[in-house]
Amino acid sequence: MPCALGVGLFAKRPLTGQVKTRLAPVIGLEAAADFAQALLDDGVERLSQGAGAAFELVFAPAEAAAWFAARYPDVARRAQVGAGLAERLETWFAEVLTTGRPWAAVGSDSPWTSRAHVAQAEILLEQGAEIVLGPDHGGGYYLVAMQTPHPGLFTDIQMSTRSMFDETLAWCAKRELKVALLERDYDVDDGSDWARLCTDVANGRAGVGQRAIAAFVRALD
Repeated sequence: MPCALGVGLFAKRPLTGQVKTRLAPVIGLEAAADFAQALLDDGVERLSQGAGAAFELVFAPAEAAAWFAARYPDVARRAQVGAGLAERLETWFAEVLTTGRPWAAVGSDSPWTSRAHVAQAEILLEQGAEIVLGPDHGGGYYLVAMQTPHPGLFTDIQMSTRSMFDETLAWCAKRELKVALLERDYDVDDGSDWARLCTDVANGRAGVGQRAIAAFVRALD
């Protein structure tokens, strides 16, 4: 059965000094940008696949449209709109949820988010969840899915903090919204995340959906 849940992969152009700044002290500025590129390449390939799957690459900044078009010519693309990530997520959901299908926003920082996660989120929505979250070990989440917009879900929350996930749950509870959770995993943002990733790659967790990531980790080691 075709997947009804659309996916938007949120990403920034991986420029040196502008991405993975918390990881840069561990592996260097240029390597951090190269790693962000590997994450993005694998994420696009992994999440854009699937029969009937709706997918778009939601990029920033808008001025990088030509670069993203040249790098990823075969996928739908949309520029992020808004002053910050919270506003950009809220704007994007307000736009795509007019299409009549549910959508999920996924960050490009997670090496493991897969079509299986998307399929599980779709099931949870079908079972009555109003919001589905994939929590990460850093206090945020790697996936958020919904069928209708919930204004304030992002803009009322302090983004990119270790309390972001808990604050989001509290926000939803106050409004009696039914939330369902995927398995907890991790983004790669800092040195401890990098160490975990290196261990996972060494132990064989990386598969065909993490080819660029695994090659980068092995080359750097």
